[in-house]
Amino acid sequence: MYYWSQCSGTSVYLENKKIGHIENMMINKADKTVIAFVLERKSTDIKYRYFPLTKATEIQRDSITIESEEDIKVLSNEIRQEHIFVEDILNKSIVDDDGKWVGKVVDFAFDKTNGNIQEVIMSDSIMLDLWLGRRKMPVYSTVEFSEELIRIDKNAKKDIKKLQKGLKDWINADFM
Repeated sequence: MYYWSQCSGTSVYLENKKIGHIENMMINKADKTVIAFVLERKSTDIKYRYFPLTKATEIQRDSITIESEEDIKVLSNEIRQEHIFVEDILNKSIVDDDGKWVGKVVDFAFDKTNGNIQEVIMSDSIMLDLWLGRRKMPVYSTVEFSEELIRIDKNAKKDIKKLQKGLKDWINADFM
């Protein structure tokens, strides 16, 4: 799995020449897959550039390589409106079927071979993250993405797990 937090700012190379870095990603909200990486704008560019995930020949922690300059496309307003972007879902609320707030999105993990979003990393607040730790939630077909929020059902809600220990667990572990 590859996390958005690992991908943000990653350098992109074409034939051993750096052509930019990742600033955003396009997501197909219907099937919850990452479909493209968006590059930063150069000072002379009016529109953003992007390339499909399928055109990345190598995805490393610190670099992404593409094969051809023809793989880079200009991000039109029409394409932008058809997809959801990472910036649209980060810090958005996660609510259950009853409309109760469950947390907010702080990161997500996807399979870099096919783009399928596997899990969402969620937060309650900075203080609760420190005390209890962050949580992760698997992304099932019933999880709905939108620009406003992410809606989950009972199955996804019951499968939310702790991602790491918070201070509470560390303090209790010391007294055992």
